[in-house]
Amino acid sequence: EQGGLWVWSPHAPEQPLRLDGHTGAIVAAAFSPDGGRLVTTGLDAAIRVWNPVSGRELISFPAEGAAISAIAFDERGETLITIDQHGVVRRWEGK
Repeated sequence: EQGGLWVWSPHAPEQPLRLDGHTGAIVAAAFSPDGGRLVTTGLDAAIRVWNPVSGRELISFPAEGAAISAIAFDERGETLITIDQHGVVRRWEGK
């Protein structure tokens, strides 16, 4: 389904959690190094950060420029790094 993402916990695989918020297909997702946050981006040109346990959206903001094709947290989990469809790398500080 477009705009949503299912998250399964290894501790409760029979109870997947659905994250809804994107208005288009999700194209990239990544967990923070501590597993406490999940970031997604999609064809709706939005970046959303979630609590993967509760399913609560923590923050969302527009992805500026070309469509994002990959997203990740840095090693400290403090900065988001994206790569767009043209190969441009961008750091999102304080997100």
